[in-house]
Amino acid sequence: MPQVVKENNQPLNGSPVEFRGTVKPEAPASLIKLHGDDPIQSAPVMTIAPDSFAVAILDKYNNPVPNTEVLFTVTGSNGSLEGMPQITKVTNSAGAAWTWLNLGTHAALYSDSVQVSVPNIPDISPVEFVATAESGQPNRIYAVGDSSWQQPIGQTQKIFQPEVKIVDTYNNPVINYDVNFAILQGSSSVDNKQSIVKQTNDDGIAQVTWRLGNTPSEHILEASAALNSVPLNNSPVRFNAVTVTGAPKYISLINTPGDTLTAGQSIPITLRVTDTAQNPIANHPVHLSVTHYNSDDEHAVFVVDGKLYHRNHDPYRCQRLCKRRIYADS
Repeated sequence: MPQVVKENNQPLNGSPVEFRGTVKPEAPASLIKLHGDDPIQSAPVMTIAPDSFAVAILDKYNNPVPNTEVLFTVTGSNGSLEGMPQITKVTNSAGAAWTWLNLGTHAALYSDSVQVSVPNIPDISPVEFVATAESGQPNRIYAVGDSSWQQPIGQTQKIFQPEVKIVDTYNNPVINYDVNFAILQGSSSVDNKQSIVKQTNDDGIAQVTWRLGNTPSEHILEASAALNSVPLNNSPVRFNAVTVTGAPKYISLINTPGDTLTAGQSIPITLRVTDTAQNPIANHPVHLSVTHYNSDDEHAVFVVDGKLYHRNHDPYRCQRLCKRRIYADS
């Protein structure tokens, strides 16, 4: 403190005398972060991050160094700094400089990064900021993988898992978004219901289990999504499946001609071939054979595929006395 010079306990004129000095910082020695990524910032793609990226330049005694150029450069994604890929700022009286990041088009954790350096002093280590770009508003829905199937009835696989994906304008997946799945046609179900709402996962995909029925028919499943009641581009997405008759499983007699008929009388015979779910199978060959035999079976006569075979060469006796059996196989 300045000393007060007194005479007879009275200060002299001009006493005390005060001296002042200004301490100037030495040369820049370090670059530190002030704020911007603690915690990590996040915002939708192609929007400005909520907070600026700010740094300070210090001398070796940690005094702020003003009027020094600082270079900010985008090093990750395709974001920009105030509309440019890099920008130079000058530190203020507190040794601070800052800029604002406009996030790029790629949504991911730590998708965007910015490096800050002191361009004229290469000995000072640069610092780096990171930010997370989130998906934008949903824009489009589309099918992932197959959207059309054909399934023979009776085979083990009668369950499909249709998938749709929702993306934003830049094809980033939109997570946790509602997709409505509904049966439009056919005897089928999704997750054991006629309609259900599922949310997209971390990959932007929503999936259901589609179970087809046992009746030959065309099945249609629809997946739809909207934003503010307006359908997304390509909505609705339709999935098609056709169930067709399976492999032949059963053959059965439809009409019964009776046990006793007049010789030479025509016998109408109707047979049906079906699959494991009793669905009729068209255009499938059926082999018919007729066996003639008498009571003691010594004069048996066989007609197979239109040809007559007999044991005793007595067709007249057989026509009068024989019993007949008709066999069908497929």
